Amino acid sequence: MSQKDEWKKSLDNDAEKCDDFLKKTKDATDLVPAVEHRRKEIEAKIVFVESMPEPVLTELGRKLFTFQLHDEAQLRQNLPGLPSITPEAKRYLTSGTSDSSAYTVIIHTCLEAPNTKLSQTEVESINKVSMAFSDLANDKSRKLNLPPLLNKINNQLGDKFIVALESYEKAKNRIVGIDQSAIQLRDVLEQLWGGMVNMVRQKDPRKYKGVELNLDPKGKKIAVDCLATDDIGKQKLTLLLETLSTIKSQLSETEFGKNPLANNLEKLTELYGLWVLVISDLTDFIKLNLYIN
Repeated sequence: MSQKDEWKKSLDNDAEKCDDFLKKTKDATDLVPAVEHRRKEIEAKIVFVESMPEPVLTELGRKLFTFQLHDEAQLRQNLPGLPSITPEAKRYLTSGTSDSSAYTVIIHTCLEAPNTKLSQTEVESINKVSMAFSDLANDKSRKLNLPPLLNKINNQLGDKFIVALESYEKAKNRIVGIDQSAIQLRDVLEQLWGGMVNMVRQKDPRKYKGVELNLDPKGKKIAVDCLATDDIGKQKLTLLLETLSTIKSQLSETEFGKNPLANNLEKLTELYGLWVLVISDLTDFIKLNLYIN
């Protein structure tokens, strides 16, 4: 089996697992009103058994007692027990895979590489993939839990994230300059890196006291070694920080990010999608590995 086939099979397995969970959850959710009604019936019967005189229960309630034993057996047989969700499972499932931005980088690399010769069919296929990840970025930008998590990573970072989202929408509608939006997007990335630097210093204050931690190869390696817990984690965080650095650099380019005359909305839109995904990915990584909630 080729790598492509294995990759697709692995993703299909994940999709099937999610679909199975969602179907079973929906089936269970559909039963909630009926189970709630059954629970109210049981509560009334509990009051009956607790409150009625014992002779009445013994003399007149014998048949009802028999019915209850039968109902208990039926309920145990027909009402499924749902699995307990561990804190670790909750943390994993409410975090993303933290590598969506890496997929997007490859998409843009294929479309922009000067020496890449693509057929029309290949370009159309890649554009289809690009749209899928653009939709994913828009979905992630609307996640209500993202700004509060960002505020925990760095003071008021979530608030600045919201302002940057609004600035991007205004830039699309030509209400503010594209350069202004680019600067605000870049500032959020800088603050996100600043929050990660604080985490490094908090984790090992003695080792990193006075050590300058910039978004350069040395600083990124220190962050990876300090914050990632295993080999896969180190690989993911390395990739994420490379993406963060690349986006920040492109948002700062003289002919685009800082130039008031810059008018490249198409480039801003491309970088915005990457910006959302890398912020969401890094937040997911931090949440999963460093236990912020």
